[in-house]
Amino acid sequence: MQPFNASTEAWHNLLLDLMPHPPFLQTAVWGEIKRAQVGWQPRFWVWWEHGGVSAAAMTLLRQVTPGVRIAYVPHGPVVPEDRPDLWAQVLADLEAWAKQAGCLYIKIDAPVPVAFGEPGEDAVPHPPGEVFRTHLKARGWRPSPEWIQFPNTLWIDLQADEKTLLARMKQKTRYNIRLAARKGVEVQPGGPEDFPLLYAMYAETAQRDGFPIRPRAYYLHLWGTLARAGMLTPFVANVEGEPVAGLILVHFGPTAWYLHGMSRNRHRNRMPNHALQWAAMRWAKARGCTRYDMWGAPFRFHAQDPMWGVYRFKKGFGGRVVRTLGPWDWTPFPSGYRLYQFTRPRVLRLWRALARQRQR
Repeated sequence: MQPFNASTEAWHNLLLDLMPHPPFLQTAVWGEIKRAQVGWQPRFWVWWEHGGVSAAAMTLLRQVTPGVRIAYVPHGPVVPEDRPDLWAQVLADLEAWAKQAGCLYIKIDAPVPVAFGEPGEDAVPHPPGEVFRTHLKARGWRPSPEWIQFPNTLWIDLQADEKTLLARMKQKTRYNIRLAARKGVEVQPGGPEDFPLLYAMYAETAQRDGFPIRPRAYYLHLWGTLARAGMLTPFVANVEGEPVAGLILVHFGPTAWYLHGMSRNRHRNRMPNHALQWAAMRWAKARGCTRYDMWGAPFRFHAQDPMWGVYRFKKGFGGRVVRTLGPWDWTPFPSGYRLYQFTRPRVLRLWRALARQRQR
């Protein structure tokens, strides 16, 4: 495990060499976003073998309280799927680095599929995911109680032609896409000038659907940084010239991710969200992307899960459910780790209560 100090472009090319669909959370651009927004310190590491790089990881390091540092590897490390033999060394080196850096623990949530399909008889196990789980358990890693990224998602294969993509969708989804076209919904790619409007619609969506979002400045910085790096394209749906819905699409290499969606209360019966998804898929396909990632599926696949309604919408577009192991932690200080996990929720509740009082 050696530091990698080359350019952003060199790091991104390295990721694309190691994996056909590397995660955008391992890019240097994402590391810069987290450094500027939250104070994480990105570090870039590579593993060499036979004169070439065999694996890589961008780690994030942060001091959360005086004397307590933690590390996180977002959607990493990047290990080629056909090299499961590398996991033992990669994990051992990350452990040694975290301990040397004085971290209470290190978290990873490598997007290695463990199965395809919803749990049940039709699910297809993915052996590399089980190999990964075996290495984690053998080295003393444990499933994390703290989730940062969604462990499950849906992938849509964009290599098929548009007729086939439509045929793979549920009948109701195809109907709504065509309904949107008949009802005059027009979708166009946008630019940074649309970000304030998109945030306003996102805030309206959050209030209507009852989910929390971060302050306006967070999203404008996030979207703007990715857009300046050529990794983000916004889409806006209009009805008779009036913006009614939007979509934030992130793209890196041959993958596009549906990161955020937003809509106003007006004209929802014209199905602008269906039109947006189809327009984003077609745009990504034309750009050369071969995978469209819906970015999130339920933790538990039943109707009581808070994401079930969103999942039904996403599933209608014909994607394949992908389940991963989710986040795992390793700690060199087991007693301190247990104390931290026990007290952290209580400290956060107190902090939020004090923040609410200050706002009154």
